[in-house]
Amino acid sequence: MCPVLTASIISAIVGAGALISSSVMAAKKAKDADRERRKQEAANERERAFNEDWFNKRYYKDPMERAEIKNALMRASERLDEERIKDEARGVVTGQTDESRLRAADVRQKAYTNAVQDIAANANRLKDAYDSQYMSSVEKYFDHLNGNYQANAQALTQMSNNWVQSAGNAAKLMGQGVAGIAKQYSPKNNNAYGGG
Repeated sequence: MCPVLTASIISAIVGAGALISSSVMAAKKAKDADRERRKQEAANERERAFNEDWFNKRYYKDPMERAEIKNALMRASERLDEERIKDEARGVVTGQTDESRLRAADVRQKAYTNAVQDIAANANRLKDAYDSQYMSSVEKYFDHLNGNYQANAQALTQMSNNWVQSAGNAAKLMGQGVAGIAKQYSPKNNNAYGGG
């Protein structure tokens, strides 16, 4: 067999092998990338669920049910009761009228009401802070997702470009091999037909 023909056949086989190899590698990389994408999506979903759960627990909880608020209201109520008892004892000694007793009770009730209103106002500010913090985490989450999608798109583009380049190189090798075979057996080449 002619050395040029052998080299041409080997070139064609190498080109075909390179094409098959690059296809197998591209498929493996695509599978690995898909597996990594699924892992990332699961992690993103866990993060989103955690943030949403955190927000719901804090934002929708009745502020008056918080332990520190209950304790503060209980202490305020106890102090006002102590103050009432002291006022009644002073009133007995000083001869306090019913009107002054009612006025003192009204002052105590207003103080308690003001304390509850302050707590409610602080609870609204706290809810606003929770809302702001949650919206910030949601914004970061979507920025993170957007970055992942862009990175995946770039990786896929690079993978396709690599595959196209590998396929082009393999086709070039195959073409050179086929061209060599064709040249070897072309009518212009008298050596192929035993002439010479």
